Amino acid sequence: MPQNPSSNGLKVALVGDSKVGKSTILSRLLGDSFSPLYVQTKERVIKSKYVEVTGERPQKLQIWDTAGDGDYRTIAAYSIKDVQGIIVVFDVCEEDSYMHVQNWMSVIQNTIEHADSIVIVIAANKIDKIKTRKIQPEQIEQLAHQYSVKYVEVSAKSDDNIDKLFKLVAFELHKKAVEQSSYKRNEDESEDDTDSIESKKSKFSCILL
Repeated sequence: MPQNPSSNGLKVALVGDSKVGKSTILSRLLGDSFSPLYVQTKERVIKSKYVEVTGERPQKLQIWDTAGDGDYRTIAAYSIKDVQGIIVVFDVCEEDSYMHVQNWMSVIQNTIEHADSIVIVIAANKIDKIKTRKIQPEQIEQLAHQYSVKYVEVSAKSDDNIDKLFKLVAFELHKKAVEQSSYKRNEDESEDDTDSIESKKSKFSCILL
């Protein structure tokens, strides 16, 4: 679907298993300090943030933090129906959360009618935990390639690449908007050309009569 940003900004949802760090990633983006205490997200949290795009005006993102537990996946599905972008988060120290990225991609594809028209980025969180890391960069690259999406390795704890993650999302959203605008313009021009040809045919037919 074409992007239709409101004054609230482009809607971007954070999805992924429970405890992968979605809420902490959002908190770090907003400038909050890291807290080791885990607080389960039981309902969606919505925050707004202007994110810089190189050479362009900052993009206003309306970021939705969703619950990750099985019982809350219906909430996540409800929250992503009209998004322009999705960040799928997993924990590089938890193999299950990595494997479940495929489940989340299925939720996205089954929930959004034109899933190929939105921006999807994978966020591999907790890269600060070097000793307990189980998912290696080449595995993440392979997963991203499988779904033709981009990815960023981040650490909410050390604040590594959090800005990079959202700048990438903002840039991809801007690029997508430009592409869709160009496509619509070309489509309109094609319709105008068709109307012009039909008009000329009609006039020519009248002359023959």
